Amino acid sequence: MIISDHHLDIKVAKEKVYPNVPHGYCVFHMAQNIKKYYKRKDVSLLFKQAWKAYRKSEFKEAMLEMMKVNRVAFEELMNIGPERYTKKPLPNYCGDCYKTTSWVEAYAGTIFPVGHPSDWNISEDV
Repeated sequence: MIISDHHLDIKVAKEKVYPNVPHGYCVFHMAQNIKKYYKRKDVSLLFKQAWKAYRKSEFKEAMLEMMKVNRVAFEELMNIGPERYTKKPLPNYCGDCYKTTSWVEAYAGTIFPVGHPSDWNISEDV
């Protein structure tokens, strides 16, 4: 996955060189640009609130508030596509050997619980 600021040249180069790689935008830079272009800190704060949302309802609530405050900023962000700047599961580029299911399968039957130390039979030689 490529994360960049919302610069057109980066988008064009990414599509030319890495057309199948997901591309997201850096929310820090987006918030800074929103504050700079719209001259309103509240719009930037609403953007951050929307970005931080874990539930669609929270995202929608922040974006509806932004629409009331600054419709142009709202429309621009919706045109960019929320999938480029909201929290979502990232593609999994991890090999199968690192997945929990592989570890569980690899160690099944090999690791046994040792119980409480008071239940251990320890030789006096030790």
